[in-house]
Amino acid sequence: DTYNIIPSFNSVMTLLFTLAMFLTTAPVMGADINVPGDYATIQAAIDAATNGDVIHIADGTWTGSDNTNLNPNGKAITIQSSSGNPELCIIDGRGFRRGFVCESGETSATVISGLTIKDASNSDAGPIYGAGLRCNNASPRIENCRFINNRAVWEEPDPGTGVYGAGAAVYCLNDAAPTFQQCEFIDCESHEGGGAVYCYISSPVFINCTFTGCKTHHHGGAIAMHSGSLQAENCVFTDNMVQIGSGGAIQCS
Repeated sequence: DTYNIIPSFNSVMTLLFTLAMFLTTAPVMGADINVPGDYATIQAAIDAATNGDVIHIADGTWTGSDNTNLNPNGKAITIQSSSGNPELCIIDGRGFRRGFVCESGETSATVISGLTIKDASNSDAGPIYGAGLRCNNASPRIENCRFINNRAVWEEPDPGTGVYGAGAAVYCLNDAAPTFQQCEFIDCESHEGGGAVYCYISSPVFINCTFTGCKTHHHGGAIAMHSGSLQAENCVFTDNMVQIGSGGAIQCS
């Protein structure tokens, strides 16, 4: 005998609802994007990426306008060195470019991993706040990165009229809450405060990080906090200094 089985309306709707729930809760499986294999520059790879993608940066020293001042543009992507070794993959600001800027609501789904950000500054364009990384109302996750010899020191063209700059490695503002895990901050220098990190109305988290040889003229040789909260777990502070003011390692106000 032949039977025609017609599903009921309720069973069809249940099936469609279940499928919709699966599609909305399933993890995003992104593509692997290689620099320079797929794109010649890091920013070009970021611009082409969509949520869930992983950008693999080949070892070497990366500089120039499209390999510095990098902006994830709020995307839930991972930007990492191919080797996972930050000593081998370097974002070099050459003394006049920033490393990264996150200002589009990035969350912990935006990950920067296995990179060195060195010699970042903005000395040719005026005062800089956050030479290595600037987080404005953004909360990316930074893992296994090194911030080395970044500077936030800018002097007015007329000598004696003013010196500015804060947060040589990282500057956080407007409820930023980035997380740094197993990161190193080495020989960073600012003038107004936070030789390595300056935060205003923000809540950064540092886990298993080291701060070595960072300095500032005013407050917080390594970290300066203003109107925010700081979480530092298992971190080491060595040879950081402040010339005037308070907080050779950390200053909170």
